[in-house]
Order: sequence, then structure tokens, then C-alpha cells
Amino acid sequence: TIRSNVSYPISFLEFILKVFILKQEIFGSDTVGAQFGIFMMATNPQDTYEKLWVSDFFHSFPHIDFSFKIVNSTFDPNNDSYKQALGFWVLVPVAVCCFLWLVFLLYFIFQCCHQRRKPKGHSSCQRICTVLLILIGAALVGYGFYENENAHQGLNDVKHSRDDMN
Repeated sequence: TIRSNVSYPISFLEFILKVFILKQEIFGSDTVGAQFGIFMMATNPQDTYEKLWVSDFFHSFPHIDFSFKIVNSTFDPNNDSYKQALGFWVLVPVAVCCFLWLVFLLYFIFQCCHQRRKPKGHSSCQRICTVLLILIGAALVGYGFYENENAHQGLNDVKHSRDDMN
């Protein structure tokens, strides 16, 4: 086997999943992760699974496809009409956000057009907040570039290790 000196950090989701598996091994809970909606496939016929109230709440919504026809609500991720029904409910919050954005945009345009022109000095608090937001944004962009390079290097290491195995 080929071993590399590079250690790869696990993702947050993998970490949480490992913690819940460890909790199941220690405490023997059959519903590990149920409080977060994480359910594992049952390996024994005796294993049970608890439905969350959240899943019942969302499943009670009518399943409507993009042509506004009610479709079968049986869970079937391979069915196109079922995927459309899920996509429909994903698009509802997006449409609400777009509508609110449009309302705010029109409101602020109206406020800018009908405001008297008075020279106002900028407060020091406004300047400090603006500079802080710019610095935080620049730091996040820099961190994103750093982590992108880190992930790229990790993928290259995996690729080279795979090529060395062949």
C-alpha cells in the first residue's frame, strides 16, 4: 500500500455522522441522529425508524408538478413527476425572496427619487461599518481561494496515489 504524509481533514457532516455512530455504539440507541433527521438504513428487520414531525408536516403539502397537476405523493426519487413536485416546493421560497427583493428595490428607488437633496455628512459609525464589512468580505474571499487551492492539491494527491496503485 502507498501511504502519503498528507492528512485530509474530514468534512463537518462526516464528523457529525461519526459522532452519532459512536453514540449508537456506546448507548445502543436505535434512533441515532433522529433529532437531526439523519436516519440510517436498517440492517436488521427488528430495527425501527421514527418519523419526525417535520417530515410529516412537509409531506402533508400537496405534491404539484410544474403543470400544476397533483401527482402521487409516494416517495419515488426516480420518478420525474415526483422530482418536479419537490422542485416546485423548492422554488416557492425562491419566488418569495425574488418578490421581496423587487418590493424593496422599488421602495428604495422611490425613496431616492422623492427625497430632497440635502448634503449630509457621513457618520464615523457608517464609515467604520463599511470598512469592517469590506475587510471581512476580502478575508472570506482570500480564505476561499486558500481552501480551493488546498482542496485542489488534495485531489491531485489522490489522483497521483490512484495512478501509482495502477
